[in-house]
Amino acid sequence: MNSRDKTTLNPVRLAGRREPLMRILPLNPKGAPTPGGNYSQLVRVETGDTALLFISGQVAKNSEGEVVGRGSLREQAEQIFSNLTTILNFNAAGWSDVVRLGTYLVDGVHVDDFRAVRDEYLPSPPPASTLIFVPRLIAEHWLIEVDAVAAVLIGAKTPGEVSNAASGHELNLPPRVGSKRQDEQSD
Repeated sequence: MNSRDKTTLNPVRLAGRREPLMRILPLNPKGAPTPGGNYSQLVRVETGDTALLFISGQVAKNSEGEVVGRGSLREQAEQIFSNLTTILNFNAAGWSDVVRLGTYLVDGVHVDDFRAVRDEYLPSPPPASTLIFVPRLIAEHWLIEVDAVAAVLIGAKTPGEVSNAASGHELNLPPRVGSKRQDEQSD
């Protein structure tokens, strides 16, 4: 792969092992907002039979890049959790796979609005969570930003098997090093 490829394979190896122990895939899933800077919406780290999903902080932008809910923390939170759901579903994951949420909130007065939206999505018991009050986010009209970490078993779920999968996106990753692609397999 050259440096212009969007998906980067970064296998990590131990001495004497032929197969990579890990691969790191920066991704920008279909249906999620295009990143507004030099970052990926998601980094998928595969190791063994597990994939860890590190989802960048989401702000209230829809898939067309338009700001949603100016002045309304509740509307912004709804858009953010919709974005997070899209990114999770792209990876055949759901809210029950989320192990950590990080939330940055500009105004503590509206924390109940945030919690009401968040609680519509989170399973019981909920994941680990951090809520931090900040004086300002990168743009003044954003009142909240939420990032997430999820863990899924590779191959345990396919798109459509996740209870809240609404996106219909297929997870089309490059083949794992050492594995044969379907079109390369012989009868």
